[in-house]
Amino acid sequence: MNWPSGTGQLPPLLKEKRKKMEYFIITNSFAAPFFSDTDQYYVKGKNPLDALQEAVKKYKHPCGLYAANLYQSADDFHKNKKRLAYYICNLVIEQERLTKNLGGYSILHDRDSGGEFIKINDKKHYITNPKGGKCFLEIGK
Repeated sequence: MNWPSGTGQLPPLLKEKRKKMEYFIITNSFAAPFFSDTDQYYVKGKNPLDALQEAVKKYKHPCGLYAANLYQSADDFHKNKKRLAYYICNLVIEQERLTKNLGGYSILHDRDSGGEFIKINDKKHYITNPKGGKCFLEIGK
């Protein structure tokens, strides 16, 4: 059947709600207080990025979300297959940006009255919203 173009209507198959897929996620909190709390569970989403964003939005931990990795399944994780998507906090994003072209460096994470900062080779860098972050699709997927 040819669906009439220009009607402003979607064909019946495209109107159907896309079924949510199940994915496996591993989350790591910020240090609580000396090391990260790790959780592993399944999440659902229309696609990997959607599932990861939902998990990030629903994440509850007093120290906040540091990083998360999303896989097709727990088997994929345990078989060292490539992750589908990931989340990293602004602290890591900024740390990676600041150290990208350094061969070696020392780093100190600390807090003062002005908020989170890191020291790289004795130079202080303030991080705005260190516990915020971004979701990324893994390149090549």
